[in-house]
Amino acid sequence: MNHPNADNHLKEAAALTRAVEKVMRKFVRLLIGRMSLARLQELIRLVFVQEAEAFLKRERPGKNVAMTKLALLTGLDTRTLGKVKEEMVQLNSIAENESFLKGFLPSFKVLDRWQSDPKFIDKSSGEPKVLEIAGGESSFEFLVSLALTSRGITYKSIMDRLEKNGIVSINVAEKTIRLNAQSEAFIGREKLDMIEIGLASVSSLMSTVEHNVNQADLSEEKLFQRGFWSYKLNISDQKTIRKKLFEYLQSLDERTMQEIAVFEENEQSTQQFTAGVSMFYFEGED
Repeated sequence: MNHPNADNHLKEAAALTRAVEKVMRKFVRLLIGRMSLARLQELIRLVFVQEAEAFLKRERPGKNVAMTKLALLTGLDTRTLGKVKEEMVQLNSIAENESFLKGFLPSFKVLDRWQSDPKFIDKSSGEPKVLEIAGGESSFEFLVSLALTSRGITYKSIMDRLEKNGIVSINVAEKTIRLNAQSEAFIGREKLDMIEIGLASVSSLMSTVEHNVNQADLSEEKLFQRGFWSYKLNISDQKTIRKKLFEYLQSLDERTMQEIAVFEENEQSTQQFTAGVSMFYFEGED
């Protein structure tokens, strides 16, 4: 007969899994079409190992981190951990590693090859050639075969995605494909700014959650963290509610800036820290 508390750890794991899945599902929706699963997995693995190592260093300051302890926290074997740590040293800054960035999406590899391989560059203008859609070695089909080794990704699926994103133009009559202005961004500066600012806000919220979990027994040390929502709102009131709460949050935003400005110093120093408030309206819980 099982002990009454035998399944407690499974219940805790299930609750944590549900919470993480909920966050990850929204996160992945935002990344689909902008970042590949392979790159996301690689990024998570690197960051997880970095943070696990930092955790162990905080536990024993000044001591080397044992690979066996790191393996226990990460669930990776020591051989795999050795490879990940080598990658960490080589990458230094993940966001500045060209090899990592070029493989962000299969489409990125195709675009990079189109703009750098002499086979696909017009010698007189130095610009990417207008390519036949399919056929010989001057075709988009051939370009994709050189840029990608993954099975199951066809040149037609790549072409369709690039066209939907406005990166290429297709001439159906001439059966050719042209790369639009090279300055054309894959995501777009405005969207990229919105993603960057939005995820910075998510990161700040996670910092608050982490702090409050670590200070769970010290109520006076907790940071303010609240949320309110209702499941009983009539869809016909949606626009009115959006407008009302936008105006309300805008007034709070102005007041918050004024409150923080009182404490802001004119000159930078090593005795300063970052603090702030994030405010946003949301709809839906799926």
